[in-house]
Amino acid sequence: MAATVLATVGTGSPASAWTNTTHSPYRFCGDCFVMFYWGLAPSGHCPATGYPHRQVGWFFMIPFGGGWTPTDQPDWRWCRNCFGLFFNGFWPDRGRCIGTNIENIPHRTGSTFPYNYVLPHDIGEPPGTQANWEFCINCFQLFFNGWAPQRGVCFAYGGPHVPDPNAFHFAIPVSSYESGRGLRDLSPGFEP
Repeated sequence: MAATVLATVGTGSPASAWTNTTHSPYRFCGDCFVMFYWGLAPSGHCPATGYPHRQVGWFFMIPFGGGWTPTDQPDWRWCRNCFGLFFNGFWPDRGRCIGTNIENIPHRTGSTFPYNYVLPHDIGEPPGTQANWEFCINCFQLFFNGWAPQRGVCFAYGGPHVPDPNAFHFAIPVSSYESGRGLRDLSPGFEP
């Protein structure tokens, strides 16, 4: 699976616009396919396994600050229960979270990371990003849709994540890649 992630990512260094206004380390969960914060132990709660998320591949840098532009969408937040990145722009609806092990509990923001994340969308896959990230219409989380029909596991739906066909397609900045051979930094001239 890690080799597939590597093959679906743009090459080169992260765009300069994102380097000073990002929060990391965010990771991809290889079981439920969501983007989650990896910097705290345990690593949240995965709906596919019932255990902490299993990090795979890239380290992501999530941009924050700023507002709407033709290619940036704000109102993404960190959930303090499941550690996933969810869309908070349909207030009061915040999707559904597995972090409490109780159905019909919305995602909860927390003071640990009060950032208003602003995600780049519909820009293709510029160097230093990974494309194919989508909004799930059921749990409101950001999930990887680059291996469709494989779409991970959505807690709210009980099946795979469901993308909105009319929604944005996000390209998330990356900083380094972790494989079975160790960590590899992205730097100018890096070729996966």
